[in-house]
Amino acid sequence: MSSKGDSDAEKRFDKISGSNPYGNQNKLLWHMPRICEFLNTGSTFPIQVELNPTNNCNMACKWCLTEYARKKEDIDMDALRKFLKEFAELGGKSIDWTGGGEPSIYPHIDEAIEYASEMGLKQGMMTNGLFKSSLVDILVENMTWVRFSLDSTDNDSYCEMKGVGQGAMKRVLENMCSMCESEIRPRVVANVNLSMWNYPHLEQTVIDAREQGIDGFQVRPVLPQPGELVSEEEIDFYRDVVAKLEALKKHEREGFQVFFSYDKFMDMVSGDVYLRPYDKCQYHQFILVLNANGDLCVCTHHLDDERFTFGNIHDNSVKEIWESDMRKRTTEYCNLLDFSECQVCCKGHELNKLLYFIQNPNPRSDPDFF
Repeated sequence: MSSKGDSDAEKRFDKISGSNPYGNQNKLLWHMPRICEFLNTGSTFPIQVELNPTNNCNMACKWCLTEYARKKEDIDMDALRKFLKEFAELGGKSIDWTGGGEPSIYPHIDEAIEYASEMGLKQGMMTNGLFKSSLVDILVENMTWVRFSLDSTDNDSYCEMKGVGQGAMKRVLENMCSMCESEIRPRVVANVNLSMWNYPHLEQTVIDAREQGIDGFQVRPVLPQPGELVSEEEIDFYRDVVAKLEALKKHEREGFQVFFSYDKFMDMVSGDVYLRPYDKCQYHQFILVLNANGDLCVCTHHLDDERFTFGNIHDNSVKEIWESDMRKRTTEYCNLLDFSECQVCCKGHELNKLLYFIQNPNPRSDPDFF
């Protein structure tokens, strides 16, 4: 199943810009009215919500970045329904069902997905793929895309690194294959969080995933925990890997592409992964996070942290939260961050780079001359 809009001109732009289908900077530029509103007023309403419906998970991946948030919480369905309606009415466009925990095991996920579609919201899901087979039809009918965190198709490594028993990987591949059998379906992608443990299986994982009928395959690095140092061994590993990734493109076929998160790889090998070419976090103006406890917050790496919380949907409406003094205080705090507690290569990293670039033109570049 080929994706829409991948014209020769767009492919050339992606090659020149060093981006990929997950390149946030390019996507934000398609929302110029929101950018202009933010630049002119200092505020706008988010385009997307990263929605963590549950903090429970049915896996225990060793590199998980949100394990600290496991508090066995599920968002109240009535509160979620109210939020989705308000979010759409205020101009929100899309939902990324993510975690937190594993979104597919939220007890009301079927109802929540169908209600979001009724509200006119576009939807995508990041999942480990270990979900009930009955969910496949719901995802096929309502999702724009589904991304499976596959990581390896070597069964022993898969079980060890993801903390699951025998049979889990088989079930994930079956769900992936079932989703791809529908003639009209979402874009289905698998991804590998690459590290030294699964690199030996990378090429075979690409081949095995392609055989399920998926549309694409993403390779990205395993990211360090906030504050965790990247070893010289890891830096050398990623430097070596980056030079070899393009060879995987030989496995591309019509309707199946291999993508690399070069932005993250390059940050990992830069020598200082904590270096930020911007002085404030502003991406939350465009991407909002709803946590399983009802908090509306800045990002998934600071859940349950009042410094990064705008308010709670159990206490106030979305509009009230967005116009509140609490949100103003949180925004001011994010404008003064030293980033020492922040995640490397976070979701907002590339957007923050772009926003800083727009707000701080380099006079040596003669910005008024083209």
